[in-house]
Amino acid sequence: MQTQLGDSRSGKLNENLLGFGRALRRVGIPVDSLKIALSLQALQLIDIKEREDCRAALFSVIVGRYQDRQVFNDLFDLYFKDPNLENKLLGLMLPRNQEKPTHRKKNNRARESLQLFNTKQLNGPKNAQKIELDASMTFSDSDRLKNADFNTLSHIEYQLVENLARQIPLYFPKILSRRYQVSNVGNKLAFQKILQQASRLEGDPIQIFRQLRKKKPLPLLILVDISGSMERYARLLLSFLHASTKTHPQTEVFSFGTSLTHLSSSFKIRDTDKMLIAINRDIHDFASGTKLGTCLKQLNQEYQHLCVGKRTVVLMITDALDTGPIDVLQAELQKLKRSTRSILWLNPLMRYEAFEPIASGPTAVSKVCNKMLAIHNLTCLEQLSEHLKNLLN
Repeated sequence: MQTQLGDSRSGKLNENLLGFGRALRRVGIPVDSLKIALSLQALQLIDIKEREDCRAALFSVIVGRYQDRQVFNDLFDLYFKDPNLENKLLGLMLPRNQEKPTHRKKNNRARESLQLFNTKQLNGPKNAQKIELDASMTFSDSDRLKNADFNTLSHIEYQLVENLARQIPLYFPKILSRRYQVSNVGNKLAFQKILQQASRLEGDPIQIFRQLRKKKPLPLLILVDISGSMERYARLLLSFLHASTKTHPQTEVFSFGTSLTHLSSSFKIRDTDKMLIAINRDIHDFASGTKLGTCLKQLNQEYQHLCVGKRTVVLMITDALDTGPIDVLQAELQKLKRSTRSILWLNPLMRYEAFEPIASGPTAVSKVCNKMLAIHNLTCLEQLSEHLKNLLN
């Protein structure tokens, strides 16, 4: 083994690991230079002609989070089966960089380096299942990935879409504040600023300052359903909302299933991956049932102070398939509506054109919400900003 790694092929092995590490980073698995070095050491201790031994060695060094396990295995199979896979993955994650010559050169070198593992080192059994890339992972059909339902994505696709969702900006509706700021336009003179300037120029002001009312974003209250039917949507939407609300000054986040959990302290963590780890510790009813009425009752009783002056915009992310008493749900929804400005119901079930809120839970929510929106793919996330902007019209 030492002699094999010391010959001319060792350079290709190093490049191979670096290329695989880049692909892992693109789909959200943390890989640094230390893990690459440890991976190379791990491969020196095994027979790299055995595919599953190589998988186990790299897995033991690289994977440190539960949610990365299946993604690693899927990417390992695809990456070392198709030499062209890295180009396709990088094309999805970095579509704007495809046309740059420097990136094409790097991808070509990585593709050449794949030949060592692909044809010589990692030959699996003869009856191994053939792994092919489906249409959703090609350049020409990248639009399909944007319109694919989060609930239908494979592990790798889900990771790719989650990373793309974090890059989508979110518009926050703004209203006029009571405070003023100095401006060159406006109907009100800024006498204090004018007098300050005149005092420095012996009483002769050379510029007339005016005042304009400041604009500030409306407070945001986010309610995320983490029940079993919303499991695939909850994690991705939490990632999207965390990345898009970092600059929003007033954001309160709650999750609800069978109980209500306040997530705002975890949402203050700057790194989205660390935020997800933190809320995983906070939430104890993930993938459980839905008792929306009971959770709203706790919200209205314990966190009423968060909805001040009927200015708060509520994003209620749920399919509203409530299993609690309907009278409690109706009463608490009315209380929430009276203390907030607008309620947007973001419902994945609206991906179906024939969807109608016929069940008791969806019917109750539809009567108090200002707007119902689908929230099942990347296109819907991109359109959410426009809907928020229209709230004030």
